[in-house]
Amino acid sequence: MKTRKELTVMLAVVVCVSVLGLWNASGIAAKDRIVEIHPDVSIGSYPGQAPHVIGAYERLMDRYMAMVQGNMKTMATDVDSVEKKLDSIETKVDELGKQLSRIEKALNIEPPAGSERPASDKKNEIFRQFENKP
Repeated sequence: MKTRKELTVMLAVVVCVSVLGLWNASGIAAKDRIVEIHPDVSIGSYPGQAPHVIGAYERLMDRYMAMVQGNMKTMATDVDSVEKKLDSIETKVDELGKQLSRIEKALNIEPPAGSERPASDKKNEIFRQFENKP
């Protein structure tokens, strides 16, 4: 019987020690504990996206300005060609006006009112008005 009694006592002691061990390891006993952690981790400074955005904007503006300059050169070329064409048309119209005035003189027809001067003289007068303005 002694062995049975000893066995029971030992079993009770093992159960008590196990329960105390589990209770101590569990959160029931740990809720009163305060644990302080001091991490020594440093994070380097991060410059952010601003320099990247500014650089992208500058590249975009450079491309836009190059495109605008190319278009302006094309427009200037187009304006020059249009000006040459208009000058050739004006020359032809002046020649036709001179031929018409010779035909009118040959047939003794009076020219219509307001057509005393050739168109080129009128154009030169208009240009002189704009050149004299400051």
